[in-house]
Amino acid sequence: MSFSSFYIGATGMKTHAAGLQVVGNNLANVNTVGYKESAYRFENLMAKDSSHGSTLKRSGSSGQGVGLQTVATDFSQGSLLSTNTVTDVSISGKGFYGVSDLGDIFYTRAGNFRFNTQGQLVDPHGYVVQGTAGDIQLAMVNGEPAPMDPQATSQAEIMTNLSGGDNSGSGSTDPFFGLFANWDGSSTANPGLATGTYAYADSIRVYDDAGTGHDLTVHYDLVNSSSLSGAGSTQYWEYLVSIDPSEDGRAGLAGTSNAGLLMTGTMAFNTAGALQTMSAFSYSGTGSAASLSNWTPATPVNGSFQVSPTYVSSAATPISLNFGLTLTGAAGAAPTSAATVGADPDNLPDYSGSPTSVSTTAYQGSSSTLRLDQDGYPEGYLQNISITTDGVIVGRYSNSQSQDLAQFQLYRFPSEYNLHREGSNLFSESLTSGTAITGTPGDAGFGEIQANTLENSNVDMAREFVIMISTQRGFQANSKIITTTDQMLQNAVQLKR
Repeated sequence: MSFSSFYIGATGMKTHAAGLQVVGNNLANVNTVGYKESAYRFENLMAKDSSHGSTLKRSGSSGQGVGLQTVATDFSQGSLLSTNTVTDVSISGKGFYGVSDLGDIFYTRAGNFRFNTQGQLVDPHGYVVQGTAGDIQLAMVNGEPAPMDPQATSQAEIMTNLSGGDNSGSGSTDPFFGLFANWDGSSTANPGLATGTYAYADSIRVYDDAGTGHDLTVHYDLVNSSSLSGAGSTQYWEYLVSIDPSEDGRAGLAGTSNAGLLMTGTMAFNTAGALQTMSAFSYSGTGSAASLSNWTPATPVNGSFQVSPTYVSSAATPISLNFGLTLTGAAGAAPTSAATVGADPDNLPDYSGSPTSVSTTAYQGSSSTLRLDQDGYPEGYLQNISITTDGVIVGRYSNSQSQDLAQFQLYRFPSEYNLHREGSNLFSESLTSGTAITGTPGDAGFGEIQANTLENSNVDMAREFVIMISTQRGFQANSKIITTTDQMLQNAVQLKR
């Protein structure tokens, strides 16, 4: 009688005990963030050749028990749990996060990350999360996230519906420049234009290169057609672009009656109230700014007229003004100055153009602002962040601006099942897993990022309990092999007594 059955039973008990350890570990991690359950696989051991009789006509093999072949990881998606923290992120689909510990990269599905005092996005062990540009880290100043730099205004959109009467009362000599004649930037009581001398005004906040805000104002007034020669059915409006006279830092203008004046010009509308063409005149920089002869025609730059306010505290800041008409070349010769226009509309610069989706109009009704927008802003302080599905961390600042701060990098492997478990929800690359393949969330083969969620363990408790019972039965059956073999040997010994 062979003692092999003892060994076979022992291998069965040992192997099923190892299997029960796998099941127990799965159940212990049923609520672990990003945990991937394991499944054991058994294999038979060392088959032994045997022969029967001297002729060796019949041969076969007998098993020598069982062993643990492998513990396979199930990388299927776990359920997603909502949280109140934006840096709790999950991957909906394939891929791993990368975290760095002193240059060593580990991989995980657990996305419970936080920013530390150095501005680094880290996991619970302090390992730094990897982005497309390396470590994900906010720029810090004095222990706080760095503010966003200011941006000077370079473009402004000012679209208005104009309706009203002639209020400037300029007379017939220069009917297109009545607002210009009424401007008084030196008045301490009411600098600029007095109320009642214009039909409508729009103001927009613009910013210089230091991020300081200034009001840029456009005044409008209808030109009295009876004072014009040959106006026909065209409706003309004059306009004036200005800043606060006390903020005007231009040489020759500061402190004068023309302080604050940036541009004067006209708008021409057809009978339907659509803007057809515009003119603009700016100070030439020489001679008295109070004389129209020193205000020369402005040339559109990239489809728009430009003003260049120079504030007391900053350098000149060119701003393109879009009134809703993309201007092209002028038809005919331009006048030498605003003083030579007189009362004849044909003397105005005639720039052809095409209207934008929203444009200044002259419809019946009341004057109203249609659109005010500009691209400048002051310095801003980080208030909160959001994370997009493609893994971009977006900072939102006190100046109502947003800025992309970083983007998550994701990793895949030719054989993720051969990754080495490091514990603490971490995996590492192995020879059989292959080299990591990098990508960004949403790329082909990579999942998307879901903010304010965590991926739960993918352990199925019901299945684990079934496997646990089956494993326990296997252990129990193998123990019976040992007790039964022991009883058989005792019976054999007793035969000699």
